[in-house]
Amino acid sequence: MNKKINFTGYVTFSAIGAFAEEFLSELIESGINVTNVHNKQNVLYADIKKSNYLYATKVAKKHRVRIRVHKKQGLYFKIIKMKRHSGIVLGAIVAIFMIMILQGYVWKIEINSDGAISDKHILEIIEKNGISLGSNIGEIDTDALALNIKHTLKETSWVGVEKIGSKLIISLSESETLKNAEIPLNTPCNVIANKTGVIVETEVYSGTLLYPIGSGVSAGNILVSGIVNDGADNIILSHANAKIIAEFKEKVELRQEYTTIEHQKTGEKFIEKELMLFGFVIPLTDKVKNIEKTTCDEEIENCTFMDLTLPFKVKTNTYMPYDELSVTRKTEDAERLVEQKFEIYCDNFFNEYEILDITKSIKRDEKGVTLIADVKLKGNIATQKEILDKNKY
Repeated sequence: MNKKINFTGYVTFSAIGAFAEEFLSELIESGINVTNVHNKQNVLYADIKKSNYLYATKVAKKHRVRIRVHKKQGLYFKIIKMKRHSGIVLGAIVAIFMIMILQGYVWKIEINSDGAISDKHILEIIEKNGISLGSNIGEIDTDALALNIKHTLKETSWVGVEKIGSKLIISLSESETLKNAEIPLNTPCNVIANKTGVIVETEVYSGTLLYPIGSGVSAGNILVSGIVNDGADNIILSHANAKIIAEFKEKVELRQEYTTIEHQKTGEKFIEKELMLFGFVIPLTDKVKNIEKTTCDEEIENCTFMDLTLPFKVKTNTYMPYDELSVTRKTEDAERLVEQKFEIYCDNFFNEYEILDITKSIKRDEKGVTLIADVKLKGNIATQKEILDKNKY
């Protein structure tokens, strides 16, 4: 659990005297916030703001109660202790102001790719979009940049662009066709089918084709073998590579209930900011009191100066309240929604294939509708699989 620092500072004091309880009562009646009151061996202890302690001494004297400071806590006292290290404090303040200025610009571009597309190639595309180190990060349209990269790199199936502080993060997921070629060329492998269908086209780059055009294959069948006979009765393990185009079917079943509980955002936003410094959490804004029925987006930004990561982090919690609504739809509305779900499903899962035909039906019952579809597809079903030499194990 992170320790929080109180900006104003407070003291824990002890109160000894026959009228200690009357002393505390008068403080409270005077509007003084007295917290953490407890009794230990007939001595009262309590917390009070530093600014109210002088007044407390006067009230104590009135009730003939002796009070003493037991502990000092809070950012105020920490700063006092650090006076002899004023250079460090000043440096930290300057660093924070520099961060506030520099975070408006791109100082680092991070690329997360799961395949063979080089970072250099991706950076060239980003630069053609007018974005480089030093660009104004607030002016970057992340959605437009992601679409542009995906349009340029046809081999990608998904592109995401995110801004965190002064860092621009580009994440790419490459298509299955490109991923299939990830096994190194010097590694023996077969080409297997990842779908069940009928082969309509073949392009064999290396290895022995086992299923000609027109053959039906099942998922897992070896399509192109990397085990080759050299003609002298010697078996050689080679690196098979091919593109096998097949027609195959996928069955999709999606459901939409008539009555659903849905969250409707109220449009309000409540933001908490905290500075994470040397193991402490310093609140930069007031704490959001009611977080029930809210969604929360948490973001932690590393503070950097050029390529150096500073020992500060800024945590931002964005709370968005919502109302829970019970929504009951008509049959035609439920059917329209389930049709939308189907379109999104096809975009997400069949974007690498050509859709040849769709046969679908909708079943209705008392609680909702179910869409059942048979989708006929055409595409590359070849996947490389390493040949394991059992003699090595």
